[in-house]
Amino acid sequence: MSEGGRMSATATRPAVYSDKAYNPTIDTLKGALILLVMVGHLFTAKVDGNPVKWGIYAFHMPLFLGLGGFLLTVESLRRLSFRSLWKKYDTRMLLPWAFAFLLWISLDSVITHEINISYFIEALREPPYHTWYIPVFFFFIVIAWAGRYHFVLTSLIGIFLGVFGLLALGVGHYTGPWRHGFPIDYRYLTMMPFFFFGFWLRQRGASPPNAWIALLVAAAFSAYEACYFYPANAAEIFPYLALNFSMIAGMPWLFRLHWKVPIVTEIGRESLYFYLWHPFILIVLKKATYHLMPEAIAGLFALVFTIATMWFARMAICNLSWLSLLAGLPRRAHLKV
Repeated sequence: MSEGGRMSATATRPAVYSDKAYNPTIDTLKGALILLVMVGHLFTAKVDGNPVKWGIYAFHMPLFLGLGGFLLTVESLRRLSFRSLWKKYDTRMLLPWAFAFLLWISLDSVITHEINISYFIEALREPPYHTWYIPVFFFFIVIAWAGRYHFVLTSLIGIFLGVFGLLALGVGHYTGPWRHGFPIDYRYLTMMPFFFFGFWLRQRGASPPNAWIALLVAAAFSAYEACYFYPANAAEIFPYLALNFSMIAGMPWLFRLHWKVPIVTEIGRESLYFYLWHPFILIVLKKATYHLMPEAIAGLFALVFTIATMWFARMAICNLSWLSLLAGLPRRAHLKV
């Protein structure tokens, strides 16, 4: 979903940013976040209806977008015209997303009997379920490209607009005054500060003290989790921002570990494929099994079955060039079993 497990280098940055060797930590982090996305989709409760889901949704998508911003460099963006930027992402990311998006809304419109042009327009305005991520992510990339010669100012504007978006649109229990009737998906604003903080952090090569980061993450997560039991309205924005900014700030340290976890790292290498297609399987399994057994057991079964199905399906898909392209699988000579 974001850039692959290699990172562009400049002479002035520490070895963690080196492009000379593959760093599995990037894919391991992406794989862990994909698994959290899947786990979040297992719950039948709303975000504010379960403390575990509340905790997952406190950071997993902001961290994903922070990682996406962190993996961008102004050097690479300055080498690209807009046409080159589009060509870089059109078939590897935007085409698979468009295919999954059209399939999702087609199936949903058949099920709900909402087959009309207004439904399609509404879905474009506010992409349903998980399909919001790719257009939001690409929108941020385009903004970063447009401001590539003034990355500090671009990052500051992005962070400021994002914080303003959280105040105006809301997070957690808080619903901002602009939330109802907002013309586009609210995450175009509310996720912006995390992408641009990661983008700024990468260009600056900043690496705050590890102990302070760990303490801030623990304190902010505890504070935000406490908001589940004791809603704090707009004040919930502060631990939410502190948690995600501190987790993103820990990336330079994390990427020094060269951390590889079997299965998780491989899922991260094919994160777009697993992200786009897991809900199609999970939702069917939830409808088929959740009424037969306790939700925790059914959810575990659905998670394992979904991962196993997608894991082995990609072996067949990768041999079919067009299907592989539409599925969002990387172009590699072979895939690991």
